[in-house]
Amino acid sequence: MRARRQQWSSAAILAVAASMVLPAGGTAQVQASWILTRGSGSALADELHERAAALFTQPDRYREAGNLLVRAAHARAEDDVASVNELIVAGKLFAYANSIGIARRTLEEAAERALRFGDVVRAAHATLDAAFLAIQQADRNGVRELSARAERLAAAPHLSDTQRADILSRINPDRLAAARR
Repeated sequence: MRARRQQWSSAAILAVAASMVLPAGGTAQVQASWILTRGSGSALADELHERAAALFTQPDRYREAGNLLVRAAHARAEDDVASVNELIVAGKLFAYANSIGIARRTLEEAAERALRFGDVVRAAHATLDAAFLAIQQADRNGVRELSARAERLAAAPHLSDTQRADILSRINPDRLAAARR
């Protein structure tokens, strides 16, 4: 039992359950809504992840935690889906730290990795998180391109109606209108 607990704690992957929403000031505290999943992970990736997790309660160190998670994701094997979770959390931490450009690139990388694993739903949501950040960057073309990419992902034939609706409901017409101006 102890070994099992130790396995879970050393390879726990924390994924933010909430969607990407920042208050008007552009910063937020990470909510304690974490989903734990077991990664196949290398020792280095697990160590980096644990170091990042120790910083999750310190908003002034979110950028550092994000960097550690990106390093952990890159240290994992190509077939380790845990890297997607780490990149998504890292992207959100960067956004909370107001490092919008890094956050956007990290979320776009997470979306690409999720697609490689066939996880269209997570790819679409990470893409929409990146589109939200493109709005903050006043990148109209980026907003259009990322929103269109998410819409194409939502059209995947194997998605349920609920999954499709969840993705499409995040493509806010007001955001698209703002990008077209």
